Amino acid sequence: MADRYYEARSGETPVYGNLARSSPDPEIRREALYDMPPDDSSAAEEAEKPEIRSVPRTKQHIAPAAVLGFIIAAGMIISLLTVRIRLTEISNESAILESKIEQLKTERKRLLIEYESAFNPAEIEEYAINVLKMQKPGSDQLFYIDAGASDKVVIPKDDSSGDGYLSVFSDLTSGLRQLLR
Repeated sequence: MADRYYEARSGETPVYGNLARSSPDPEIRREALYDMPPDDSSAAEEAEKPEIRSVPRTKQHIAPAAVLGFIIAAGMIISLLTVRIRLTEISNESAILESKIEQLKTERKRLLIEYESAFNPAEIEEYAINVLKMQKPGSDQLFYIDAGASDKVVIPKDDSSGDGYLSVFSDLTSGLRQLLR
């Protein structure tokens, strides 16, 4: 379109393409809009245009590495979910066991109080004297042990002449000789 132009009637400068329509001279506008000569160049342009054909779509192939990656990712997600479930179960069991520990601690305190109140030394002594007919020991029956000397340990020295594998081998061979005699 840019190569087509129309000259004004008065012989002035040429006016190109769509500019003729916006020209201030009404005659040039009318000529550009209504009295256009038949355009043979548009038929030539149509003939010169190559025929546009659509390219058939080829079937896209999925890469095996991508499939393997998706399988690995799915496996990791599944394993993550199972680990999360197991963690929830373990934390639930832990909470239950902690509550049982608290109950057992209170039960232990209660039983300890009962145990301490059950054994009164004065009652036990009275029972031993009155019911079992026991007597308190006299001064001649008491014996005191004096451990004034400190404890000592004596480690004997080994006077074997050989060290290492040679002494073990010689001990083994002498033991075999005695068995064979």
